[in-house]
Amino acid sequence: MGPQLLLDTTHLMKYIDAMGEAMQARAAAAPVDRRARAVTEFVQRQHAQIIDLGVALGCAAFTMGVVIGVMLLLGKH
Repeated sequence: MGPQLLLDTTHLMKYIDAMGEAMQARAAAAPVDRRARAVTEFVQRQHAQIIDLGVALGCAAFTMGVVIGVMLLLGKH
C-alpha cells in the first residue's frame, strides 16, 4: 500500500459524482422545477470549490513546512 495524502479527496469526488448522476436520473424521470435544479447545481459547485480550497491549503501548508524546515536547518550551522 502506497503512502496516502493527508487530504485524500477521491472518496468525496466519487460521492459527489454519484450524487450528480442520481440527480440527473431523477430529473430525466420526472420534470424538475428550475429553481430546485439551480440549487442542486449551486451546491455541487460549492462542494467542488471547498475541495479545491482544501487541496490548495494543504499544498500551501506543506510548502510552508518545507521552507521553515530548510530555514531551521540552515540556521543551525
